[in-house]
Amino acid sequence: MSYISAVERGQIRPSLGALEKLAQRLQVSVADLLRLDPGEVISPAAGSGYLAGSDRDDIDSQMREANILIKQGNAEAALEILSPLQDRGPSLREQAMLKWHLALCYNALRRSEDARREAQEGILLADRVGDPDLRERLRLEQSVAYSQAQKHQAALDQLRLSLEAIEKAVVLDPLFRLKVLFHLGNESWIMGEHEAAMGYLREATTIADEVLDPERLGLRYSQLATAARTQGDYRSARVFSMRSLAAYEDAGLRRIMAQAHTRLGRAFAQSGELDEALSELQLARQRAEQQNDTRGLAEAQSNLAALYLRQQRTEDAAKAAEQAITLSESLDDTVQQAEAQVVLAQVLEAKKDYANAERTFEQAIEGLRQADALMQISDAYAAFSEFLERRGQSRKALEVLKQAWKTRDQAMSGH
Repeated sequence: MSYISAVERGQIRPSLGALEKLAQRLQVSVADLLRLDPGEVISPAAGSGYLAGSDRDDIDSQMREANILIKQGNAEAALEILSPLQDRGPSLREQAMLKWHLALCYNALRRSEDARREAQEGILLADRVGDPDLRERLRLEQSVAYSQAQKHQAALDQLRLSLEAIEKAVVLDPLFRLKVLFHLGNESWIMGEHEAAMGYLREATTIADEVLDPERLGLRYSQLATAARTQGDYRSARVFSMRSLAAYEDAGLRRIMAQAHTRLGRAFAQSGELDEALSELQLARQRAEQQNDTRGLAEAQSNLAALYLRQQRTEDAAKAAEQAITLSESLDDTVQQAEAQVVLAQVLEAKKDYANAERTFEQAIEGLRQADALMQISDAYAAFSEFLERRGQSRKALEVLKQAWKTRDQAMSGH
Protein backbone atom coordinates (compact mmCIF):
# COMPACT_ATOMS: atom_id res chain seq x y z
CA MET A 1 0.00 0.00 0.00
CA SER A 2 3.01 2.31 0.30
CA TYR A 3 2.99 2.74 -3.51
CA ILE A 4 -0.66 3.86 -3.45
CA SER A 5 0.09 6.23 -0.58
CA ALA A 6 2.94 7.72 -2.59
CA VAL A 7 0.60 8.22 -5.53
CA GLU A 8 -1.97 9.89 -3.29
CA ARG A 9 0.68 12.23 -1.87
CA GLY A 10 1.83 13.15 -5.38
CA GLN A 11 5.30 11.68 -4.83
CA ILE A 12 4.84 9.23 -7.73
CA ARG A 13 3.23 9.92 -11.12
CA PRO A 14 2.03 6.52 -12.37
CA SER A 15 2.14 5.46 -16.01
CA LEU A 16 -1.01 4.34 -17.79
CA GLY A 17 0.07 0.70 -17.41
CA ALA A 18 0.56 1.15 -13.69
CA LEU A 19 -2.86 2.78 -13.38
CA GLU A 20 -4.50 -0.17 -15.13
CA LYS A 21 -2.82 -2.65 -12.74
CA LEU A 22 -3.85 -0.56 -9.73
CA ALA A 23 -7.41 -0.41 -10.98
CA GLN A 24 -7.52 -4.23 -11.30
CA ARG A 25 -6.12 -4.77 -7.82
CA LEU A 26 -8.48 -2.25 -6.23
CA GLN A 27 -11.43 -3.37 -8.41
CA VAL A 28 -12.19 0.17 -9.59
CA SER A 29 -12.02 1.88 -12.97
CA VAL A 30 -9.05 3.86 -14.23
CA ALA A 31 -11.32 6.91 -14.33
CA ASP A 32 -11.94 6.52 -10.57
CA LEU A 33 -8.20 6.41 -9.94
CA LEU A 34 -7.58 9.51 -12.05
CA ARG A 35 -9.99 11.52 -9.87
CA LEU A 36 -9.16 11.15 -6.15
CA ASP A 37 -11.11 14.13 -4.88
CA PRO A 38 -13.60 16.38 -6.65
CA GLY A 39 -11.64 18.48 -9.16
CA GLU A 40 -8.33 16.70 -8.46
CA VAL A 41 -6.76 14.68 -11.30
CA ILE A 42 -3.57 12.61 -11.22
CA SER A 43 -1.22 13.39 -14.10
CA PRO A 44 0.23 10.14 -15.50
CA ALA A 45 3.95 9.80 -15.90
CA ALA A 46 5.88 11.04 -18.93
CA GLY A 47 5.55 8.86 -21.99
CA SER A 48 1.99 7.74 -21.18
CA GLY A 49 0.52 9.99 -23.87
CA TYR A 50 -1.69 11.91 -21.38
CA LEU A 51 -1.15 15.60 -22.02
CA ALA A 52 -3.57 18.49 -22.00
CA GLY A 53 -4.25 20.13 -25.36
CA SER A 54 -2.42 23.28 -24.27
CA ASP A 55 0.65 21.20 -23.37
CA ARG A 56 0.64 19.51 -26.76
CA ASP A 57 0.27 22.88 -28.46
CA ASP A 58 3.22 24.17 -26.45
CA ILE A 59 5.41 21.20 -27.48
CA ASP A 60 4.49 21.78 -31.11
CA SER A 61 5.12 25.52 -30.75
CA GLN A 62 8.56 24.97 -29.22
CA MET A 63 9.57 22.56 -31.98
CA ARG A 64 8.53 25.16 -34.56
CA GLU A 65 10.53 27.82 -32.70
CA ALA A 66 13.55 25.53 -32.72
CA ASN A 67 13.12 24.93 -36.45
CA ILE A 68 13.16 28.68 -37.05
CA LEU A 69 16.34 29.03 -34.99
CA ILE A 70 18.01 26.26 -37.01
CA LYS A 71 17.13 28.07 -40.24
CA GLN A 72 18.53 31.27 -38.72
CA GLY A 73 21.83 29.50 -38.09
CA ASN A 74 21.40 29.29 -34.32
CA ALA A 75 21.28 25.53 -33.78
CA GLU A 76 22.75 25.80 -30.27
CA ALA A 77 19.76 27.84 -29.10
CA ALA A 78 17.42 25.40 -30.86
CA LEU A 79 19.03 22.51 -29.00
CA GLU A 80 18.39 24.24 -25.67
CA ILE A 81 14.68 24.39 -26.54
CA LEU A 82 14.46 20.81 -27.80
CA SER A 83 16.44 18.94 -25.16
CA PRO A 84 13.91 19.31 -22.28
CA LEU A 85 10.91 18.31 -24.40
CA GLN A 86 11.58 14.57 -24.06
CA ASP A 87 10.77 14.86 -20.33
CA ARG A 88 7.36 16.37 -20.95
CA GLY A 89 5.57 13.19 -22.00
CA PRO A 90 5.39 13.59 -25.78
CA SER A 91 3.30 11.11 -27.76
CA LEU A 92 5.03 8.67 -30.10
CA ARG A 93 4.41 10.98 -33.06
CA GLU A 94 5.76 13.95 -31.11
CA GLN A 95 8.79 11.88 -30.14
CA ALA A 96 9.42 11.10 -33.81
CA MET A 97 9.07 14.80 -34.69
CA LEU A 98 11.41 15.67 -31.85
CA LYS A 99 13.99 13.21 -33.19
CA TRP A 100 13.76 14.87 -36.61
CA HIS A 101 14.32 18.32 -35.13
CA LEU A 102 17.24 17.06 -33.06
CA ALA A 103 18.77 15.45 -36.16
CA LEU A 104 18.42 18.78 -37.98
CA CYS A 105 20.12 20.51 -35.05
CA TYR A 106 23.02 18.09 -34.83
CA ASN A 107 23.58 18.16 -38.58
CA ALA A 108 23.69 21.96 -38.45
CA LEU A 109 26.27 21.68 -35.66
CA ARG A 110 28.14 19.00 -37.65
CA ARG A 111 27.70 16.50 -34.82
CA SER A 112 27.18 13.72 -37.32
CA GLU A 113 27.09 10.76 -34.92
CA ASP A 114 24.45 12.43 -32.74
CA ALA A 115 22.45 13.33 -35.83
CA ARG A 116 22.66 9.79 -37.19
CA ARG A 117 21.54 8.32 -33.85
CA GLU A 118 18.54 10.65 -33.53
CA ALA A 119 17.52 10.06 -37.14
CA GLN A 120 17.74 6.27 -36.78
CA GLU A 121 15.63 6.28 -33.61
CA GLY A 122 13.18 8.65 -35.29
CA ILE A 123 12.80 6.37 -38.31
CA LEU A 124 11.74 3.52 -36.01
CA LEU A 125 9.22 5.76 -34.24
CA ALA A 126 7.84 7.11 -37.53
CA ASP A 127 7.29 3.54 -38.69
CA ARG A 128 5.47 2.72 -35.47
CA VAL A 129 3.01 5.60 -35.91
CA GLY A 130 2.65 4.94 -39.64
CA ASP A 131 4.04 8.27 -40.91
CA PRO A 132 6.10 7.50 -44.05
CA ASP A 133 6.56 11.18 -44.90
CA LEU A 134 8.26 11.88 -41.57
CA ARG A 135 10.24 8.63 -41.87
CA GLU A 136 11.75 9.76 -45.18
CA ARG A 137 12.55 13.23 -43.84
CA LEU A 138 14.42 11.54 -41.01
CA ARG A 139 16.14 9.32 -43.55
CA LEU A 140 17.30 12.41 -45.45
CA GLU A 141 18.86 13.79 -42.26
CA GLN A 142 20.51 10.42 -41.68
CA SER A 143 22.05 10.62 -45.15
CA VAL A 144 23.35 14.11 -44.39
CA ALA A 145 24.91 12.80 -41.18
CA TYR A 146 26.58 9.95 -43.08
CA SER A 147 27.88 12.41 -45.67
CA GLN A 148 29.37 14.67 -43.00
CA ALA A 149 31.09 11.62 -41.53
CA GLN A 150 32.55 10.87 -44.99
CA LYS A 151 30.42 7.72 -45.28
CA HIS A 152 29.17 8.58 -48.73
CA GLN A 153 28.08 5.10 -49.79
CA ALA A 154 25.88 4.85 -46.69
CA ALA A 155 24.47 8.29 -47.51
CA LEU A 156 23.70 7.15 -51.06
CA ASP A 157 21.96 4.02 -49.79
CA GLN A 158 19.64 6.07 -47.59
CA LEU A 159 18.90 8.55 -50.36
CA ARG A 160 18.04 5.76 -52.79
CA LEU A 161 15.54 4.40 -50.28
CA SER A 162 13.96 7.86 -50.07
CA LEU A 163 13.83 8.13 -53.86
CA GLU A 164 12.17 4.71 -53.98
CA ALA A 165 9.51 5.95 -51.54
CA ILE A 166 8.97 9.03 -53.71
CA GLU A 167 8.63 6.96 -56.89
CA LYS A 168 6.10 4.70 -55.16
CA ALA A 169 4.11 7.84 -54.24
CA VAL A 170 4.65 7.15 -50.55
CA VAL A 171 5.98 10.71 -50.23
CA LEU A 172 4.28 13.30 -52.44
CA ASP A 173 5.85 16.63 -51.48
CA PRO A 174 7.62 18.09 -54.58
CA LEU A 175 10.00 20.14 -52.42
CA PHE A 176 11.19 16.98 -50.69
CA ARG A 177 11.73 15.33 -54.08
CA LEU A 178 13.94 18.25 -55.13
CA LYS A 179 16.04 17.94 -51.97
CA VAL A 180 16.51 14.20 -52.38
CA LEU A 181 17.51 14.56 -56.05
CA PHE A 182 20.02 17.28 -55.19
CA HIS A 183 21.65 15.21 -52.46
CA LEU A 184 21.67 12.13 -54.71
CA GLY A 185 23.46 14.14 -57.37
CA ASN A 186 25.95 15.49 -54.88
CA GLU A 187 26.74 12.14 -53.27
CA SER A 188 26.94 10.36 -56.63
CA TRP A 189 29.44 12.95 -57.87
CA ILE A 190 31.59 12.49 -54.77
CA MET A 191 31.52 8.70 -55.33
CA GLY A 192 32.70 9.18 -58.93
CA GLU A 193 29.35 8.17 -60.43
CA HIS A 194 29.31 11.21 -62.68
CA GLU A 195 26.74 10.02 -65.19
CA ALA A 196 24.28 9.14 -62.44
CA ALA A 197 24.99 12.47 -60.73
CA MET A 198 24.17 14.39 -63.92
CA GLY A 199 20.94 12.43 -64.30
CA TYR A 200 19.80 13.27 -60.76
CA LEU A 201 20.78 16.92 -61.05
CA ARG A 202 19.15 17.24 -64.47
CA GLU A 203 15.91 15.89 -63.04
CA ALA A 204 16.21 18.31 -60.12
CA THR A 205 16.51 21.29 -62.45
CA THR A 206 13.55 20.00 -64.48
CA ILE A 207 11.19 20.09 -61.51
CA ALA A 208 12.72 23.28 -60.09
CA ASP A 209 10.40 25.50 -62.18
CA GLU A 210 7.38 24.07 -60.39
CA VAL A 211 8.97 23.92 -56.98
CA LEU A 212 10.47 27.42 -57.04
CA ASP A 213 7.32 29.06 -58.40
CA PRO A 214 5.21 29.71 -55.27
CA GLU A 215 1.94 29.94 -57.20
CA ARG A 216 2.46 26.62 -58.98
CA LEU A 217 3.68 25.08 -55.74
CA GLY A 218 0.56 26.36 -53.97
CA LEU A 219 -1.62 24.75 -56.62
CA ARG A 220 0.26 21.45 -56.31
CA TYR A 221 -0.10 21.42 -52.52
CA SER A 222 -3.79 22.24 -52.89
CA GLN A 223 -4.24 19.25 -55.20
CA LEU A 224 -2.40 17.01 -52.73
CA ALA A 225 -4.60 18.27 -49.88
CA THR A 226 -7.75 17.47 -51.85
CA ALA A 227 -6.49 13.99 -52.71
CA ALA A 228 -5.56 13.28 -49.08
CA ARG A 229 -8.95 14.49 -47.85
CA THR A 230 -10.71 12.27 -50.38
CA GLN A 231 -8.80 9.28 -49.03
CA GLY A 232 -9.71 10.16 -45.45
CA ASP A 233 -6.14 11.19 -44.58
CA TYR A 234 -7.14 14.38 -42.78
CA ARG A 235 -3.77 14.95 -41.09
CA SER A 236 -1.95 15.01 -44.45
CA ALA A 237 -4.75 17.13 -45.92
CA ARG A 238 -4.24 19.68 -43.15
CA VAL A 239 -0.46 19.75 -43.66
CA PHE A 240 -0.74 20.18 -47.44
CA SER A 241 -3.43 22.85 -47.04
CA MET A 242 -1.17 24.85 -44.73
CA ARG A 243 1.72 24.53 -47.18
CA SER A 244 -0.56 25.60 -50.03
CA LEU A 245 -1.66 28.74 -48.17
CA ALA A 246 1.95 29.58 -47.28
CA ALA A 247 3.01 29.18 -50.92
CA TYR A 248 0.17 31.39 -52.17
CA GLU A 249 1.01 34.04 -49.57
CA ASP A 250 4.63 33.91 -50.73
CA ALA A 251 3.49 34.31 -54.34
CA GLY A 252 1.37 37.32 -53.41
CA LEU A 253 4.20 38.99 -51.53
CA ARG A 254 6.64 38.44 -54.40
CA ARG A 255 4.14 39.95 -56.82
CA ILE A 256 3.71 42.97 -54.58
CA MET A 257 7.48 43.42 -54.39
CA ALA A 258 7.79 43.33 -58.19
CA GLN A 259 5.06 45.95 -58.46
CA ALA A 260 6.74 48.07 -55.79
CA HIS A 261 10.00 48.06 -57.76
CA THR A 262 8.09 49.02 -60.92
CA ARG A 263 6.34 51.93 -59.20
CA LEU A 264 9.59 53.11 -57.64
CA GLY A 265 11.36 52.86 -61.00
CA ARG A 266 8.64 54.91 -62.63
CA ALA A 267 8.93 57.55 -59.88
CA PHE A 268 12.71 57.76 -60.34
CA ALA A 269 12.22 58.14 -64.10
CA GLN A 270 9.72 60.98 -63.64
CA SER A 271 12.14 62.78 -61.33
CA GLY A 272 14.96 62.40 -63.87
CA GLU A 273 17.00 59.87 -61.87
CA LEU A 274 17.41 57.50 -64.80
CA ASP A 275 20.15 55.24 -63.42
CA GLU A 276 18.12 54.56 -60.27
CA ALA A 277 15.01 54.03 -62.41
CA LEU A 278 16.82 51.49 -64.59
CA SER A 279 18.05 49.56 -61.55
CA GLU A 280 14.57 49.35 -60.02
CA LEU A 281 12.83 48.38 -63.27
CA GLN A 282 15.38 45.69 -64.09
CA LEU A 283 14.90 44.27 -60.59
CA ALA A 284 11.11 44.38 -61.12
CA ARG A 285 11.50 42.47 -64.38
CA GLN A 286 13.77 39.90 -62.72
CA ARG A 287 11.34 39.32 -59.85
CA ALA A 288 8.39 39.02 -62.24
CA GLU A 289 10.27 36.49 -64.36
CA GLN A 290 11.18 34.41 -61.31
CA GLN A 291 7.55 34.55 -60.19
CA ASN A 292 6.18 33.77 -63.67
CA ASP A 293 4.09 36.89 -63.12
CA THR A 294 3.00 37.78 -66.67
CA ARG A 295 1.15 40.91 -65.62
CA GLY A 296 4.06 42.21 -63.57
CA LEU A 297 6.48 41.41 -66.39
CA ALA A 298 4.32 43.26 -68.94
CA GLU A 299 4.22 46.33 -66.72
CA ALA A 300 7.97 46.22 -66.08
CA GLN A 301 8.74 45.85 -69.81
CA SER A 302 6.43 48.73 -70.72
CA ASN A 303 8.14 51.03 -68.23
CA LEU A 304 11.58 49.84 -69.32
CA ALA A 305 10.65 50.67 -72.92
CA ALA A 306 9.78 54.23 -71.92
CA LEU A 307 13.03 54.54 -69.98
CA TYR A 308 15.15 53.13 -72.83
CA LEU A 309 13.55 55.70 -75.11
CA ARG A 310 14.63 58.52 -72.80
CA GLN A 311 18.13 57.05 -72.85
CA GLN A 312 17.99 57.02 -76.68
CA ARG A 313 18.27 53.21 -76.71
CA THR A 314 15.69 52.95 -79.47
CA GLU A 315 16.13 49.29 -80.39
CA ASP A 316 16.00 48.18 -76.74
CA ALA A 317 12.89 50.32 -76.30
CA ALA A 318 11.23 48.73 -79.35
CA LYS A 319 11.92 45.20 -78.12
CA ALA A 320 10.69 45.92 -74.60
CA ALA A 321 7.51 47.59 -75.89
CA GLU A 322 6.73 44.73 -78.28
CA GLN A 323 7.29 42.19 -75.49
CA ALA A 324 4.97 44.18 -73.23
CA ILE A 325 2.26 44.17 -75.92
CA THR A 326 2.63 40.42 -76.50
CA LEU A 327 2.40 39.71 -72.78
CA SER A 328 -0.63 41.98 -72.41
CA GLU A 329 -2.37 40.26 -75.30
CA SER A 330 -1.86 36.87 -73.62
CA LEU A 331 -3.56 38.31 -70.52
CA ASP A 332 -6.34 39.90 -72.56
CA ASP A 333 -5.52 43.11 -70.66
CA THR A 334 -6.64 45.96 -72.89
CA VAL A 335 -5.38 48.70 -70.59
CA GLN A 336 -1.88 47.25 -70.19
CA GLN A 337 -1.71 46.60 -73.92
CA ALA A 338 -2.75 50.17 -74.75
CA GLU A 339 -0.17 51.66 -72.37
CA ALA A 340 2.52 49.58 -74.09
CA GLN A 341 1.20 50.74 -77.47
CA VAL A 342 1.64 54.37 -76.42
CA VAL A 343 5.30 53.66 -75.69
CA LEU A 344 5.65 51.78 -78.98
CA ALA A 345 4.15 54.78 -80.82
CA GLN A 346 6.82 57.00 -79.27
CA VAL A 347 9.48 54.49 -80.31
CA LEU A 348 8.15 54.54 -83.89
CA GLU A 349 8.34 58.32 -83.84
CA ALA A 350 11.97 58.12 -82.75
CA LYS A 351 12.55 55.80 -85.73
CA LYS A 352 10.84 58.41 -87.95
CA ASP A 353 8.04 55.99 -88.81
CA TYR A 354 5.44 58.71 -88.31
CA ALA A 355 2.51 57.08 -90.08
CA ASN A 356 2.69 53.91 -87.97
CA ALA A 357 3.32 55.99 -84.87
CA GLU A 358 0.11 57.98 -85.39
CA ARG A 359 -1.84 54.79 -86.15
CA THR A 360 -0.50 53.13 -82.97
CA PHE A 361 -1.48 56.16 -80.87
CA GLU A 362 -5.01 55.95 -82.24
CA GLN A 363 -5.20 52.19 -81.57
CA ALA A 364 -4.07 52.71 -78.00
CA ILE A 365 -6.63 55.47 -77.38
CA GLU A 366 -9.44 53.38 -78.88
CA GLY A 367 -8.51 50.43 -76.68
CA LEU A 368 -8.52 52.61 -73.57
CA ARG A 369 -11.84 54.14 -74.57
CA GLN A 370 -13.39 50.68 -74.84
CA ALA A 371 -12.02 49.81 -71.42
CA ASP A 372 -13.35 53.14 -70.04
CA ALA A 373 -9.92 53.78 -68.47
CA LEU A 374 -10.31 57.56 -68.12
CA MET A 375 -7.00 58.46 -66.46
CA GLN A 376 -5.03 56.34 -68.93
CA ILE A 377 -6.98 57.86 -71.86
CA SER A 378 -6.10 61.32 -70.62
CA ASP A 379 -2.38 60.45 -70.49
CA ALA A 380 -2.55 58.87 -73.95
CA TYR A 381 -4.29 61.96 -75.37
CA ALA A 382 -1.59 64.17 -73.86
CA ALA A 383 1.21 62.07 -75.39
CA PHE A 384 -0.58 62.02 -78.75
CA SER A 385 -1.04 65.80 -78.62
CA GLU A 386 2.70 66.30 -78.07
CA PHE A 387 3.42 64.01 -81.02
CA LEU A 388 1.06 65.99 -83.26
CA GLU A 389 2.58 69.28 -82.14
CA ARG A 390 6.06 68.01 -83.04
CA ARG A 391 4.69 66.99 -86.43
CA GLY A 392 3.44 70.52 -87.03
CA GLN A 393 -0.24 69.61 -86.70
CA SER A 394 -0.96 72.32 -84.13
CA ARG A 395 -4.73 72.56 -84.68
CA LYS A 396 -5.27 68.82 -84.25
CA ALA A 397 -2.81 68.78 -81.34
CA LEU A 398 -4.90 71.44 -79.56
CA GLU A 399 -8.14 69.46 -80.07
CA VAL A 400 -6.54 66.31 -78.72
CA LEU A 401 -5.14 68.24 -75.74
CA LYS A 402 -8.66 69.52 -74.97
CA GLN A 403 -9.82 65.90 -74.99
CA ALA A 404 -7.04 65.09 -72.53
CA TRP A 405 -8.18 67.78 -70.08
CA LYS A 406 -11.86 66.91 -70.49
CA THR A 407 -11.21 63.23 -69.84
CA ARG A 408 -9.07 64.03 -66.82
CA ASP A 409 -11.83 66.22 -65.36
CA GLN A 410 -14.28 63.33 -65.84
CA ALA A 411 -11.90 60.95 -64.12
CA MET A 412 -11.36 63.31 -61.18
CA SER A 413 -15.09 63.96 -60.74
CA GLY A 414 -15.90 60.26 -60.93
CA HIS A 415 -18.10 60.50 -64.02
